[in-house]
Amino acid sequence: MVAIVSGDSLGLSNTSAGVLGNNGLIGQAVSGATNELAAVNVSNGNLVLQTDDDTLIGQGLDIDSVLTYNSQGSLSDQGNGMGWSLSMVKVVDGLTGSVNTTGSTITRTDGDGDAVVYTYAGNGIYVGHEGSGPDDTLVYNGNDTWTWTDGATNAKETYGANGYIEPDPDVLKPWLLAACDRHTHQSQVDTESVFYDFSSFPRMPLEILFLFRLREMVGLKNPHLEHPLMEAPFDRLPIPQLPYAPDEFVLGTLARVRKDWPNFDDLVSLPAILTSAGSA
Repeated sequence: MVAIVSGDSLGLSNTSAGVLGNNGLIGQAVSGATNELAAVNVSNGNLVLQTDDDTLIGQGLDIDSVLTYNSQGSLSDQGNGMGWSLSMVKVVDGLTGSVNTTGSTITRTDGDGDAVVYTYAGNGIYVGHEGSGPDDTLVYNGNDTWTWTDGATNAKETYGANGYIEPDPDVLKPWLLAACDRHTHQSQVDTESVFYDFSSFPRMPLEILFLFRLREMVGLKNPHLEHPLMEAPFDRLPIPQLPYAPDEFVLGTLARVRKDWPNFDDLVSLPAILTSAGSA
């Protein structure tokens, strides 16, 4: 079924559903084991689809990863270039005017595609009117970094020059240590009734190493994790290798792909992928 919401934005966080919860929607929105959601915004005609991607349970706050599709969002301005955005990818960009000057604005795009324009209000503070409750703010820290503050909860997020959310490595460390614990717990041998996530590679924390490599690629520092899972040499991030030298079969395949798909190299290049993800 499809629920009805209202609000002049993409996503759901700044619509009637985000502000009023179940009281702000009409109809049944969620179904299925992965909380699949479908909603139509009557104010702008946007179709919103959402589904749970993954959950990392740890000490303190859990980390939920949600995928969101907006029918009115372009393919180029969403996380994977296919119309879907990832809840963990949020961006601060689009500065108009000079920073910290009257009339200048900056835009923050949330993980569901909702974009809010913040206007300079003086004293080094940009104010955004989103949802109910106190206004949220953005403050420029210098060195192309911004700090966003939730007016209702005082929660803070720091954004770097590349547009990605950039948590302090020391803040990230407890979550990653919890991920190490989870990997260890989920490395048991499968049974007829129980299947474990990491039974195939119990001693290699690939999910953590993947995260480390992604952070390196966008210039972020990784925390040092003191955990038994990270002590073995193969549990450390390897040195980047030289590009693979393809054989004749691979070269022939690529030649055919490039003939059928002339812009193949541009679409799959690392700069193109980073640009697409950073503009989501």
